[in-house]
Amino acid sequence: MQRPLIYLGLAVAVIVAGVWGWRYLAPAGGPGRAGDAAWLAGEGDFGGPFDMVDHRGRAVSDADFHGKFMLVYFGYTFCPDTCPVGLMNMTLALDLLPGNGAQVTPVFITIDPARDTPAVLADYVPAFHPNLVGLTGTAAQVAAVAKAFRVYYTKLKVAEGEDPDDYFMGHTNTTYLLGPDGKALTTFSGASEPETIAAGIRKFLAAS
Repeated sequence: MQRPLIYLGLAVAVIVAGVWGWRYLAPAGGPGRAGDAAWLAGEGDFGGPFDMVDHRGRAVSDADFHGKFMLVYFGYTFCPDTCPVGLMNMTLALDLLPGNGAQVTPVFITIDPARDTPAVLADYVPAFHPNLVGLTGTAAQVAAVAKAFRVYYTKLKVAEGEDPDDYFMGHTNTTYLLGPDGKALTTFSGASEPETIAAGIRKFLAAS
């Protein structure tokens, strides 16, 4: 599928993902029907231990990121719009921080490990920021870290006759901030402006 067709299909993907997420994950009326998934809505605890592979092919864990603030976005490289915007907002926010955000490690965690290998991530993440770390792993590893961060994601069906490898993913569009100790601090919408994200991070930098 060529990029113009990808953009054409984006609207359908976003609508399906949004409706599914609200219907099954919204907190109103008690637990959703999606098992352990949850609708974060900017509040609640998130994060925890994980084991993954970075875009350089190295095995890493959550402990490797302790000592600095961690700014995390979940998405996938085939995403034509939402993910690039979320990553751009997140990484541009770093340039607005003291020392250009040297105290913050930006991290992109894929929810599409079948396509997002370390090699694919290695080509993708430098386009957004030189310090951006891409993480992937097995399907089980991705599911575990998504559960820890309360991230919803699902593989969307491909239209009949289309290449089955040209699928979209529906997923939570949220940016997560963790402290140097790995503890949850706050979240931002993936659509938040860089200035908004930077202002939120500054409060925690000043208190550290």
